[in-house]
Amino acid sequence: MIEEKALIVETHDNIAWVETQRQSTCSACQVQKGCGTSVLHKVLGQKRTRLQVLNPNRYEVGDDVVLGLQENALIKGSLMLYALPLLFMFGFAIAGYSVFFLYEMAYNEGYKILFSLSGLIAGFIWVSKYSKKISNDPNFQAVILSKIKESRVIVSV
Repeated sequence: MIEEKALIVETHDNIAWVETQRQSTCSACQVQKGCGTSVLHKVLGQKRTRLQVLNPNRYEVGDDVVLGLQENALIKGSLMLYALPLLFMFGFAIAGYSVFFLYEMAYNEGYKILFSLSGLIAGFIWVSKYSKKISNDPNFQAVILSKIKESRVIVSV
């Protein structure tokens, strides 16, 4: 299980909205002075990410908690998001080539680009529909595992 520290900023029933601090390992890297990532981190600063997680123990606003996400959910989600659109793109390009070869037509660059882009767009559409389908699946959602210290007071501005 992948774990991350977060702060609860809002709760509703068994759902909590949490903010996590983006982490950077730039301070531990030996080439930080010549690295573009280190420079971007210094310029952009540390950002907070807000996300919705399951809150089975009903922790309260202001609690520092540990979030958990199953590794297989992260791997499957990453493959769906990155690899599947590329597979669609290559599949459509090969299908286009096969159709043009079957009818003995010229398969020039314009057609290659058209079929490839069509496949890429189809892949993104499929990923969008699949992500909506699994959005309420608890196996693909982060969950609050535990509270890590006493609550702190949050002042709204």
